[in-house]
Amino acid sequence: MPDHSYKLQQGVMIDCARRYYSVDILKKIIDEIAAGSGDFIQLHFSDNEGYRITSDYLEQALNVPNTDYLTAAELNELITYANSINVQVIPDFDVPGHSKYWMNRFHELHPEITICSDFDNSLVDFFNNESALLAVRNMIEEITELFYQPKFQQKIVIGGDEVPGSGNYQKEYIQFINTVANYTVSKGYTPVIWNDSVNYDGIQLLHRDIEILYWQQPENGLAVTDFSVQGYSVYNYNFYTLAFLPDSKHNADAINEQSEYIKNNYEVNSFCYNGDPYKKVESDNIAGSAITFWGEQAGGMSNEQLLNQILPLIRAYLNQ
Repeated sequence: MPDHSYKLQQGVMIDCARRYYSVDILKKIIDEIAAGSGDFIQLHFSDNEGYRITSDYLEQALNVPNTDYLTAAELNELITYANSINVQVIPDFDVPGHSKYWMNRFHELHPEITICSDFDNSLVDFFNNESALLAVRNMIEEITELFYQPKFQQKIVIGGDEVPGSGNYQKEYIQFINTVANYTVSKGYTPVIWNDSVNYDGIQLLHRDIEILYWQQPENGLAVTDFSVQGYSVYNYNFYTLAFLPDSKHNADAINEQSEYIKNNYEVNSFCYNGDPYKKVESDNIAGSAITFWGEQAGGMSNEQLLNQILPLIRAYLNQ
């Protein structure tokens, strides 16, 4: 049987790229995490729809509060507050996919430099493009400085999910991920990626310091145990039991129903496999889990509406 006598990590991922979250609303979410003895909040601040933190590199660095992104002062306030109640703030910067917004901004500033793939405008060119690697490196250097938290073993999610072309060009994809991972390690951060774009060939080449966020098994893709037998720590981000899209259409009854669903079906070792979202996995390499809140349908919601949907589900997840 797996040895889970140590404390498994539990956290909450907030998609603030598709829907801006203020410091105040994020603090309320952090309060709920701390109340349930959770460990971290993961800020998915970069995606095709937005880049929601300050960036000198992108010339996105207002010093006054705004509703496009968190300023440096706001981010520092948030991290200081979270750390004071023992919650880590994990940056989530997604490459090579899900990068349209920041790449568009980069191209506005540097129209002479090509870093985007020629077959998908949301994809960083991962075919040994030195300009693209330099841009990603500069972005990560800025992010790691902004999120510096010496109290914790620092982590950064570098993405790796839903990457067009990664199946046919696995070697090039893994080389890109490993190069980015090497840089994050040099900055004192553990690199973290999603599971779905790594295949049987790629796992043999994958950087050994990487941790895995497992959301679902792609068709004919790697199982949790494929990662664990290679020594990779795996976190359960089950796409069925631990993923939710806030929406103004959800009423209180729907949220209560979802809370009961989480309570009845979530287990840290129940993963989402093909045809089975409740697949039990026995492994000592399961390191924890997180509930995720995605923002595709949250654009028109008020802060109160968001909190009324998010907080009860965090409570249901943490108070198992």
